[in-house]
Amino acid sequence: MIDRSRPSSRQLRGARRLCVAVALAASSTAGERLAHAADPPLRMAFGAGAAGRSVEGQWQPALPIELTLLPHPVLMASLGGVFSDGTVAHGYLELGVYFGVSLGAGAGVGSYTTPDGRVSSDTTFHIFTGLPIPVYPPDFLRDPLGALDERWWGYALPYYRPSWGPWSGTAHEVGVMLKASYRVSGTYGKLIGG
Repeated sequence: MIDRSRPSSRQLRGARRLCVAVALAASSTAGERLAHAADPPLRMAFGAGAAGRSVEGQWQPALPIELTLLPHPVLMASLGGVFSDGTVAHGYLELGVYFGVSLGAGAGVGSYTTPDGRVSSDTTFHIFTGLPIPVYPPDFLRDPLGALDERWWGYALPYYRPSWGPWSGTAHEVGVMLKASYRVSGTYGKLIGG
Protein backbone atom coordinates (compact mmCIF):
# COMPACT_ATOMS: atom_id res chain seq x y z
CA MET A 1 0.00 0.00 0.00
CA ILE A 2 1.27 3.48 -0.92
CA ASP A 3 1.16 6.17 1.77
CA ARG A 4 -0.25 9.28 0.03
CA SER A 5 0.00 11.53 3.13
CA ARG A 6 3.76 12.05 2.64
CA PRO A 7 5.35 13.34 -0.59
CA SER A 8 7.33 10.83 -2.60
CA SER A 9 11.04 11.31 -3.23
CA ARG A 10 10.15 12.22 -6.81
CA GLN A 11 7.79 14.95 -5.59
CA LEU A 12 10.44 16.23 -3.18
CA ARG A 13 13.01 16.44 -6.00
CA GLY A 14 10.48 18.35 -8.13
CA ALA A 15 9.74 20.77 -5.28
CA ARG A 16 13.48 21.32 -4.71
CA ARG A 17 13.99 22.02 -8.43
CA LEU A 18 11.12 24.50 -8.35
CA CYS A 19 12.62 26.26 -5.29
CA VAL A 20 16.04 26.42 -6.95
CA ALA A 21 14.49 27.83 -10.14
CA VAL A 22 12.60 30.51 -8.16
CA ALA A 23 15.74 31.38 -6.16
CA LEU A 24 17.80 31.68 -9.34
CA ALA A 25 15.15 33.86 -10.97
CA ALA A 26 14.97 36.09 -7.87
CA SER A 27 18.75 36.38 -7.64
CA SER A 28 18.90 37.16 -11.36
CA THR A 29 16.41 40.02 -10.87
CA ALA A 30 18.31 41.23 -7.80
CA GLY A 31 21.58 41.00 -9.71
CA GLU A 32 20.11 42.95 -12.57
CA ARG A 33 18.97 45.71 -10.20
CA LEU A 34 22.41 45.77 -8.58
CA ALA A 35 23.99 46.08 -11.99
CA HIS A 36 21.78 49.07 -12.73
CA ALA A 37 22.62 50.54 -9.33
CA ALA A 38 26.27 50.49 -10.43
CA ASP A 39 25.14 52.71 -13.34
CA PRO A 40 22.71 54.96 -11.46
CA PRO A 41 20.23 57.07 -13.38
CA LEU A 42 21.25 60.67 -13.84
CA ARG A 43 19.51 63.44 -15.75
CA MET A 44 20.89 66.89 -16.37
CA ALA A 45 18.64 69.83 -17.25
CA PHE A 46 19.65 73.28 -18.42
CA GLY A 47 17.32 76.20 -18.82
CA ALA A 48 16.84 79.92 -19.00
CA GLY A 49 13.81 82.14 -18.96
CA ALA A 50 12.22 85.45 -18.20
CA ALA A 51 11.17 86.74 -14.82
CA GLY A 52 10.22 89.77 -12.81
CA ARG A 53 12.04 90.52 -9.58
CA SER A 54 10.76 92.85 -6.88
CA VAL A 55 13.27 94.25 -4.39
CA GLU A 56 11.98 96.82 -1.90
CA GLY A 57 8.84 97.26 -4.02
CA GLN A 58 10.74 97.97 -7.26
CA TRP A 59 9.94 95.48 -10.07
CA GLN A 60 12.69 94.85 -12.60
CA PRO A 61 13.10 92.34 -15.42
CA ALA A 62 15.33 89.36 -14.62
CA LEU A 63 17.06 86.60 -16.56
CA PRO A 64 17.24 83.28 -14.65
CA ILE A 65 19.59 80.49 -15.80
CA GLU A 66 19.95 77.10 -14.13
CA LEU A 67 21.71 73.74 -14.38
CA THR A 68 19.92 70.92 -12.54
CA LEU A 69 21.10 67.37 -11.75
CA LEU A 70 18.44 64.74 -11.06
CA PRO A 71 20.03 61.60 -9.56
CA HIS A 72 16.58 60.17 -8.76
CA PRO A 73 13.06 61.01 -10.02
CA VAL A 74 12.24 62.92 -6.82
CA LEU A 75 15.62 64.45 -5.84
CA MET A 76 17.42 67.36 -7.49
CA ALA A 77 20.33 69.74 -7.05
CA SER A 78 20.60 73.01 -8.99
CA LEU A 79 23.23 75.64 -9.61
CA GLY A 80 21.89 78.88 -10.98
CA GLY A 81 21.94 82.61 -11.27
CA VAL A 82 19.53 85.48 -11.74
CA PHE A 83 20.71 88.52 -13.67
CA SER A 84 18.87 91.75 -12.91
CA ASP A 85 19.70 95.43 -12.56
CA GLY A 86 22.90 94.93 -14.61
CA THR A 87 24.44 92.51 -12.11
CA VAL A 88 24.19 88.98 -10.76
CA ALA A 89 21.30 89.59 -8.41
CA HIS A 90 21.41 86.09 -7.01
CA GLY A 91 23.83 83.17 -7.57
CA TYR A 92 22.83 80.00 -5.74
CA LEU A 93 23.04 76.30 -5.01
CA GLU A 94 19.68 74.65 -4.40
CA LEU A 95 18.50 71.23 -3.19
CA GLY A 96 14.98 70.08 -3.84
CA VAL A 97 12.36 67.40 -4.27
CA TYR A 98 9.73 66.75 -6.91
CA PHE A 99 6.26 65.29 -6.24
CA GLY A 100 4.33 66.80 -9.15
CA VAL A 101 5.48 70.21 -7.87
CA SER A 102 9.14 71.17 -7.44
CA LEU A 103 10.06 72.37 -3.96
CA GLY A 104 13.54 73.52 -3.01
CA ALA A 105 15.68 75.69 -0.78
CA GLY A 106 19.11 77.11 -1.29
CA ALA A 107 21.83 79.56 -0.42
CA GLY A 108 24.28 81.66 -2.36
CA VAL A 109 25.53 85.18 -2.92
CA GLY A 110 23.47 88.15 -4.03
CA SER A 111 24.05 91.75 -5.08
CA TYR A 112 21.79 94.73 -4.81
CA THR A 113 22.18 98.29 -6.08
CA THR A 114 21.06 100.61 -3.29
CA PRO A 115 19.02 103.75 -4.06
CA ASP A 116 22.20 105.87 -3.71
CA GLY A 117 23.95 103.75 -6.40
CA ARG A 118 26.20 101.57 -4.21
CA VAL A 119 26.35 97.83 -4.88
CA SER A 120 25.90 95.72 -1.78
CA SER A 121 26.78 91.99 -1.81
CA ASP A 122 26.13 89.36 0.84
CA THR A 123 24.94 85.81 1.52
CA THR A 124 21.46 84.91 0.31
CA PHE A 125 18.89 82.29 1.22
CA HIS A 126 15.80 81.33 -0.75
CA ILE A 127 12.95 78.88 -1.14
CA PHE A 128 11.55 77.74 -4.47
CA THR A 129 8.32 76.34 -5.79
CA GLY A 130 7.69 75.47 -9.43
CA LEU A 131 5.29 73.49 -11.59
CA PRO A 132 7.10 71.58 -14.39
CA ILE A 133 4.89 71.31 -17.47
CA PRO A 134 6.17 68.74 -20.01
CA VAL A 135 6.30 69.93 -23.60
CA TYR A 136 8.27 67.05 -25.14
CA PRO A 137 7.87 64.07 -25.53
CA PRO A 138 4.13 64.38 -26.14
CA ASP A 139 3.27 61.09 -24.35
CA PHE A 140 4.79 62.22 -21.03
CA LEU A 141 1.43 62.26 -19.24
CA ARG A 142 0.40 58.85 -20.63
CA ASP A 143 3.67 57.11 -19.69
CA PRO A 144 5.70 59.25 -17.25
CA LEU A 145 8.21 56.50 -16.33
CA GLY A 146 8.84 55.75 -19.98
CA ALA A 147 9.32 59.46 -20.66
CA LEU A 148 11.86 59.70 -17.83
CA ASP A 149 13.97 57.16 -19.69
CA GLU A 150 13.88 59.13 -22.97
CA ARG A 151 17.28 60.56 -23.95
CA TRP A 152 15.88 64.14 -24.30
CA TRP A 153 12.78 65.87 -23.04
CA GLY A 154 11.76 69.43 -22.42
CA TYR A 155 9.51 71.31 -20.05
CA ALA A 156 8.34 74.76 -19.07
CA LEU A 157 8.83 75.69 -15.42
CA PRO A 158 6.66 78.51 -14.05
CA TYR A 159 8.03 79.35 -10.60
CA TYR A 160 8.08 81.61 -7.56
CA ARG A 161 11.29 82.22 -5.56
CA PRO A 162 11.36 84.50 -2.51
CA SER A 163 14.89 85.30 -1.30
CA TRP A 164 16.61 87.09 1.55
CA GLY A 165 20.00 88.77 1.22
CA PRO A 166 21.73 92.16 1.15
CA TRP A 167 18.45 93.89 0.28
CA SER A 168 15.99 94.82 3.01
CA GLY A 169 13.03 92.49 3.40
CA THR A 170 12.11 89.77 0.91
CA ALA A 171 12.92 89.86 -2.80
CA HIS A 172 10.11 88.25 -4.81
CA GLU A 173 10.87 86.59 -8.15
CA VAL A 174 8.19 85.22 -10.49
CA GLY A 175 9.00 83.76 -13.88
CA VAL A 176 9.06 80.93 -16.40
CA MET A 177 12.11 78.92 -17.46
CA LEU A 178 12.28 76.64 -20.48
CA LYS A 179 14.45 73.64 -19.69
CA ALA A 180 15.91 70.80 -21.75
CA SER A 181 16.60 67.57 -19.85
CA TYR A 182 19.17 65.00 -21.00
CA ARG A 183 19.57 61.43 -19.68
CA VAL A 184 23.29 61.14 -18.90
CA SER A 185 23.27 57.56 -17.60
CA GLY A 186 21.14 54.70 -16.29
CA THR A 187 17.37 54.45 -16.48
CA TYR A 188 14.76 55.36 -13.91
CA GLY A 189 12.40 52.56 -14.90
CA LYS A 190 14.89 49.91 -13.75
CA LEU A 191 15.55 51.78 -10.49
CA ILE A 192 11.85 52.07 -9.70
CA GLY A 193 11.16 48.49 -10.75
CA GLY A 194 9.71 48.96 -14.23
